[in-house]
Amino acid sequence: MTFPGGKRGAWCVFMAFIIAVCVYLLPRVAINAFYYPDNKVYGPAPYSAESVFFTAKDGTRLHGWFIPSAIGTPENAVATVIHAHGNAGNMSAHWPLVSWLPEKKC
Repeated sequence: MTFPGGKRGAWCVFMAFIIAVCVYLLPRVAINAFYYPDNKVYGPAPYSAESVFFTAKDGTRLHGWFIPSAIGTPENAVATVIHAHGNAGNMSAHWPLVSWLPEKKC
């Protein structure tokens, strides 16, 4: 196997350095990219959304939206869906992913 300039030792040290930098930076990049919520408003709350608050097991106060079924009454809804987005973004960013549920009696 031929190495650039014939300097195998220097090439191996350089590659080890690059790998070490990548291993060091990868978790930090992942945390910044995926786990921090932002304050950007991606769209308005659904007109029928009611703000609700509940407490997690560890005592953290959580905020959510209650959106009743668009068909019928809460008593004849097929299901109740709890959508917890859990990481980056906010509820308005995730609304397009679940906006079809109220029309399906959920």
